[in-house]
Amino acid sequence: MFAGGGVVLVAHELTTGGKDPPLSFALLWLAGVAWVAYWLLLRVAFAIELRDGQLRWETPLRRGSSPLSAVTRIRPMRWGSNVEVFELRDSRPVLVMVTKGFSRFLDDVAEQRPDLEVRLGLYSRVLQRLPGPSGWQD
Repeated sequence: MFAGGGVVLVAHELTTGGKDPPLSFALLWLAGVAWVAYWLLLRVAFAIELRDGQLRWETPLRRGSSPLSAVTRIRPMRWGSNVEVFELRDSRPVLVMVTKGFSRFLDDVAEQRPDLEVRLGLYSRVLQRLPGPSGWQD
């Protein structure tokens, strides 16, 4: 929807000859859309699982896996505690949106790696206590 809005803004700018909004706004809008698309399509995992000592994740456009032994710590993202960061030894961190029930997954991780530093963000801690169904599947 936002990408379509950016295209409409640029097309409007080109067809009206520079009336409102300015081209710079439309280009800034498209840059923002590209930034958000990058994070949501390539960096933030929508699915994560722990199987046979492997941490596996999927984003809409990529997937990967890493041995659980390569995870150095799990912490909330600095700019948003609704995202947990799985820091890996030899690759980019895996980012995961937190849903109700996510702490059960972290319990499974802690069972296999009791030495691992795991911190849950404020959003995650509050979410686990709210009523309603879990968004996590076993």
